[in-house]
Amino acid sequence: MKSKRVPAKKENIVTLKAVAQHLGLTPGTVSAVLNNSAASRSIPDRTRNRILEAARELNYRPNFMARSLRVQRTYTIGVILEEIAMNDDDPSDTVHEAFAAQLFGDTPLGRPILGTAESINSITRERIAGHYRARYRPPSLVVAAAGSVQHEAVVAGVREALGDAAVTPAAEPDPPRLGGLGEAVPGGAGRGVRLVSRGIEQANLVLGCEGLSRNDDRRFALGVLNAALGGGMSSRLFQEVREKRGLAYSVYSFTSQHAETGLWGVYVGCLPAKADEVLAICQEEIAKVISGGLTDAELERGQGQLRGSIVLGLEDPSSRMSRLGKAELVYSRLEPVEEILASIEAVTHDDVRRAAAEILGQPKALAVVGPFDDDANFAAALS
Repeated sequence: MKSKRVPAKKENIVTLKAVAQHLGLTPGTVSAVLNNSAASRSIPDRTRNRILEAARELNYRPNFMARSLRVQRTYTIGVILEEIAMNDDDPSDTVHEAFAAQLFGDTPLGRPILGTAESINSITRERIAGHYRARYRPPSLVVAAAGSVQHEAVVAGVREALGDAAVTPAAEPDPPRLGGLGEAVPGGAGRGVRLVSRGIEQANLVLGCEGLSRNDDRRFALGVLNAALGGGMSSRLFQEVREKRGLAYSVYSFTSQHAETGLWGVYVGCLPAKADEVLAICQEEIAKVISGGLTDAELERGQGQLRGSIVLGLEDPSSRMSRLGKAELVYSRLEPVEEILASIEAVTHDDVRRAAAEILGQPKALAVVGPFDDDANFAAALS
């Protein structure tokens, strides 16, 4: 994209250089900051206002000239297609995509984030411009900063950079995306087996089900349960599958939350001949935690692991900045860290047993990537 206010006679990279030279920055710095929809970068405090000015020029006054987009499209599509190919070459990535597709079907959550070769090759100038006009608007913008900053100074810098047209007294930000708009997966989450046959040395399996939305009060109990069941080397799954039997090198459980729904699952990478046995052990451990919950030691360990990961994740300014921005985008308020830690500490055995029964007790979906021609055995094991 070109800026209307910075003259340039060549393609985007020259315009980027022109903006960088005009602001006294390096092209690499400007590009790194602005290269993602969620632009994130650690920068010296003295360059903050110049970076904001660069954001204004390149993100809010684009000129979708056909020639520039043609050049960028050829380059960018090539890069994305290479990334898709690289992702397809990694069976541990492929199995997670297959699991999401089986669980969520033909919905945004079920489709690959990178897209497909067909969808990427079909992108046109009109679609890019339309997406920009719909999404890249001042009411959708969140500026989050952490570190060596003063709130008033950042606000003043944003107002100066974006100008009166973008920041007006009458302007109202878009509300956070809280969910509650209806079913995330029409007809309910999927179940059954999705097999991706590959001539590889290892079987990759993901067994799981629909989880919780990011505002569900049960998310703390599920987080503690997940940590104890498959969240580390002391977890049940790691001990039973790897330490006691040596059936897999990698085994873990995971959970993620979205606006309307979420997912929970177990990943295992093992020898193809051991896949049935590993799957049976995982199902057995899931059944045990549904019927009997956790021990006192497991509950305490799960709480400690979850609390520790949250505290350690906030040690650097970049993580704090991301937390602030995410709270503005998808939560009704910024939850204090102390409140989150207290919610984890308050999880009881009854909470865990209830979460296990309501979530882990659901019908399961299974994704398999490996040297298999038939999914009949997996379907029988899942039933």
